Amino acid sequence: MKSEIMIDIETLALPEYHDAGARLEVTEIAAVRFNASGVLKTCHLFPKQGNGERDVLTYNWWIQQAALTGRLPLWLEKRLADEATALGPCMEALVDFIYGDEDDEEPLLWCSSKYADFFDLRILETHVIQWADQDFCYPKQRRDMNTLVREADLPRKEKTHNALEDAVQQVETLLEIRQLLKGARS
Repeated sequence: MKSEIMIDIETLALPEYHDAGARLEVTEIAAVRFNASGVLKTCHLFPKQGNGERDVLTYNWWIQQAALTGRLPLWLEKRLADEATALGPCMEALVDFIYGDEDDEEPLLWCSSKYADFFDLRILETHVIQWADQDFCYPKQRRDMNTLVREADLPRKEKTHNALEDAVQQVETLLEIRQLLKGARS
């Protein structure tokens, strides 16, 4: 059965502070393989620091979130515990996750970004080309969750800013939309 993959990332920079081609520092990468039944498996990666550009405003925002919640973001916990991985192996693991299921055809790739033109995927593609020793091209079939949520007129759920929790939440929203569409057709 053909599966789909939801991608979510967290960064230490926002695109409005950088050139379109900038490699922004990625702190967390999550991918969730799913089908109509729900989540099949997940991939949660934590790149080491220094893998791209960062901006002070975004970094300060993360620190403010930690102060408000009384807890460090998971990516920072991983970095402080020396449990983060170099970006090259993270990108290779992501590619393996996307294409590693031999029973699956090329998966449909989803992302959810408030930025146009598949921002999350473009950031990752830039890093894969630089850090992973392989040619790489994302699947041609891609969809943007934000557009779908707006078109379905559903309320936006509060993001946790944990890439894996956000990606799972986006899968649940997508499956909810599909159930609404099935109900509308009945």
